Amino acid sequence: MSSPISHLYLPYISPTSPLHLPRCKRLHYELCVATRAEAARRKLAAVRGLARLYGALKESAPAHIPEAVPFVAELLEDSELEVLGRCRGDVGEV
Repeated sequence: MSSPISHLYLPYISPTSPLHLPRCKRLHYELCVATRAEAARRKLAAVRGLARLYGALKESAPAHIPEAVPFVAELLEDSELEVLGRCRGDVGEV
């Protein structure tokens, strides 16, 4: 089950907000863990959060990809077509 912390960070992710490294690393991990939720809605929210985070990080985003690979690999095998499509679209851009 994912931590309730990750959804609290999402309103603060924007291209104009500064992301400090410790906060960013924690947020990234929480969003990755949230991709393993049972509910498709939570998985979709986590994928959207990762996409927004990567968009805000810009050039720094690739530094977080190694941590996300196992989580994204699981999403690419998800039985929910909406989750699969969102993962391929949003996270696949990175």
